Amino acid sequence: MAVTAAEATGEPRPDDGGGVCLTFTHERADHVEAIRLAIRARKKYSKVVYHPVTSVVFLLLSAVLLVDWFAGGRVPLGLIVASLVFGLVPLLVPRLSARTSAETLSPQGPVEVLVDADGVRTRSAGGDERMNWAGYDGWLEGPRTFVLTGPGRATVFATLLPKSGVAEQGDVDRLRALLAEHLPRR
Repeated sequence: MAVTAAEATGEPRPDDGGGVCLTFTHERADHVEAIRLAIRARKKYSKVVYHPVTSVVFLLLSAVLLVDWFAGGRVPLGLIVASLVFGLVPLLVPRLSARTSAETLSPQGPVEVLVDADGVRTRSAGGDERMNWAGYDGWLEGPRTFVLTGPGRATVFATLLPKSGVAEQGDVDRLRALLAEHLPRR
């Protein structure tokens, strides 16, 4: 039987008072989506480097160069390897990063998040954290998750809110409205 975050921390479930409460465990698929959303929302080169079309172009270039190399052409092997790397890295980085973050956070067990007018409160067996809205600079939405972004360029994402963590489908709409009220959508 699953233990809720409130049970794990020994505290009662918070009264939402108009907020939305999510209860979830960290899933790799949620982290993959969150990282992809955050990368695509970044400005400048990240949108191009991590775009799937960029990977396809480099992988096709690798195939053409490899065929030429096997046919006795004078294509440097280093160019073939470099184009393969540029083709594969954008595909692998989100998955590898997601695996690392999900594996790091999953031992905390069930997570309970309360999103309300004051900000976001996260509780798990690993601790209790409160972040007001000023700690975030925006939010993103994907099919599985809401992602709250941090103010720094180095931050991939600050808080992950899986839609599967809400109790009712109507809570997803309430959460979207609450986020839109306090943060700009990215």
